[in-house]
Amino acid sequence: MTKRVITSIDVARLAGVSQSAVSRAFSATASIAPATRERVLRAAEALNYRPNRIPSIMLTGRSGMIGIIVGGMRNPLYGTALEHLSSGLHDAGFQVLLVQVVDSVTLDAALGQLAGYRVDALITALAIGSEETASALSALSIPIIAFNSVMTGPGISSIQSNNRKSGRRVAEMMVTRGVQRPFWLAGPSQNAASRAREKDLLKAVPWLACMSPPLKGTTPMRAVFRQ
Repeated sequence: MTKRVITSIDVARLAGVSQSAVSRAFSATASIAPATRERVLRAAEALNYRPNRIPSIMLTGRSGMIGIIVGGMRNPLYGTALEHLSSGLHDAGFQVLLVQVVDSVTLDAALGQLAGYRVDALITALAIGSEETASALSALSIPIIAFNSVMTGPGISSIQSNNRKSGRRVAEMMVTRGVQRPFWLAGPSQNAASRAREKDLLKAVPWLACMSPPLKGTTPMRAVFRQ
């Protein structure tokens, strides 16, 4: 026999208060006498009651959830970032909704999934790949933070590493250390951060672009190991 789900009506009856008082007792911002809140919480604990957040979400439009979007988890950066983000958001009183998408490079492919979630903000490890995607995200009317996204829009912020400077520093390090047979292990061709690093690497040390095979992608690495 299926056990009946305990509701706020049951808690209100046991605590001797109204159903609205039960709702206020579980809201951090609602006005309720401390003694009444304590009575409600004791009744809820006795009944093993857990409040249903859906009515509150429908009423206030706030879920207390932050969506975090990730692609390929093989990149160790994502795992580390996810750990710190989840911990920090939890400490701030938010719940995390993790959305993993097949496309590990751009956010475009995730839009269909995002439309069905009512989150208070989005943090994405994927870049925004088109103006259409940026417009669709802005239309969600929630704060959005993207990693390494050149393209932004209203309500969208981007946290970026200095990719071009990184490329220059790699080139300078190779020259300083006397590297004779370098290779460039690039990311996917549609990855803007990878393209920016490669551009300034080749600009800093022009002779790298004249190598045979060219300093590009994973092919030179395989060629180096075959020699």
